[in-house]
Amino acid sequence: MPKPDFMISTGQILCDPRAKWYQASQQYMPDVPIYNIDLPYPLFQKDQDHRDVWGYYHKYIVKELRGLVKLLRSRPARRWITTG
Repeated sequence: MPKPDFMISTGQILCDPRAKWYQASQQYMPDVPIYNIDLPYPLFQKDQDHRDVWGYYHKYIVKELRGLVKLLRSRPARRWITTG
């Protein structure tokens, strides 16, 4: 299997065991960059209106995705091949 150009990890800010897979892979592929997109975990309180924080969540996720775009643009251009 060829080595990836980069890896994208997603998870929530809470403890997510899938993040360990990417950490472990760095031992074997230290030159492959990893971009982790943290997704905020929605609050759950019956007495709180969560619409107050939706704007914050939106801005946070947009910032994470813009960071990913920055990483992708910094990588050498390569033709993407898809099969289907």
